[in-house]
Amino acid sequence: MSLALLLLLAFAAGADAAEPFGAISGTVTDSSTHDPIAGLEVCAFSTHIELLGEEKSEYEHAEGCAKTNGEGNYEIAGLQAESFFVVFGDPFEEQSGYIEQFYAGKANGSEANEVAVLGGKRTAGIDAELVKGGEIAGVLTSSATGAPIEKALACAIRVTPAGTLEAAGCAISEADGDYTIRGLASAGYKVGFIASGYGLQYYDGVSTAAEAQTVSVTAPEVTSGIDASMTPGPLVPPSPGAPGQSQPGSPSSLPQPGARPSLGASAVVSLVGAHRARVRNGRALVELACAGAHSCAAKLTLRLTRTVTIDGRRTRRTVTIGRSRVLTLAPSASRLASVQLDPSARRLLRQSHGRLEVEIVVQSTAGAHDASLTLVQAA
Repeated sequence: MSLALLLLLAFAAGADAAEPFGAISGTVTDSSTHDPIAGLEVCAFSTHIELLGEEKSEYEHAEGCAKTNGEGNYEIAGLQAESFFVVFGDPFEEQSGYIEQFYAGKANGSEANEVAVLGGKRTAGIDAELVKGGEIAGVLTSSATGAPIEKALACAIRVTPAGTLEAAGCAISEADGDYTIRGLASAGYKVGFIASGYGLQYYDGVSTAAEAQTVSVTAPEVTSGIDASMTPGPLVPPSPGAPGQSQPGSPSSLPQPGARPSLGASAVVSLVGAHRARVRNGRALVELACAGAHSCAAKLTLRLTRTVTIDGRRTRRTVTIGRSRVLTLAPSASRLASVQLDPSARRLLRQSHGRLEVEIVVQSTAGAHDASLTLVQAA
């Protein structure tokens, strides 16, 4: 092996292991008074978040949130070097009444501008001027007893450009049954209610969003009198949850606030070379190529199928032996990607005299495909 290739392998493995993280910062003010807004939540999440799996570790540096201080300033640190969407809004439990907004000044996630983060750098000046929204208010009571319902979830629901239902804002009812949903843009909404021990209900007294009356909101005014007399039933609601979560298709839940835009398709990612990858310092180095005029995002998963004996019976099992973080590739370019192998894979590589046949899954927003890959221990 040439000295140049050895240096390249060592650099790639070392750079991935010690990659510095970046940050996003800015100031949030009121669009009318230009006064700073304190206590507002600002969140950044990877533009490639759809590629992440269910493991919490995959999200550790792919998203983050921070609250503005008394001067309206915020900083979200510990972000990996890639592009992010930034959204400005209220924490669920602390509604200041401002309309949620994406950078830069965009109302919808589908129009959001990407914010680039570089390793070891702070991307400053990601500011926002927010507008006070309208409100929907009412009282929730039991149809059986007439008593107020406390801790019910009330949501103002809109139809997204994709035709799905999404909560524009939610609120929890007080002990007297009063609720107020704040921070709503001027529009028409369906209003849904759910509480422990009561059936899902929409305004005015119907069970589906299709039947529900449309409630008009004109910011920054209050649309009051949107009351509900709820019928006892078997449905028990989930926790209100965090913005961005949803449970489509569940009859016992309301759509939750959704902040993450749909990313759509991207250019195609493929392997380069003869499907061989060198392994150095416990990392497999895989060369990828991005086809087309647009940048690519990809995540690599290495899998190994082995024959094992369980209770005296031989069976084949496929296990994951390594995953990469989400990688960004420039248009019509290639790069060397690094995948950390788990200890069992490194042990099997030694036992197999430095060569191990595995499966690699290349996942991108354009789809996923798999191929065979030979891991070769570097000398």
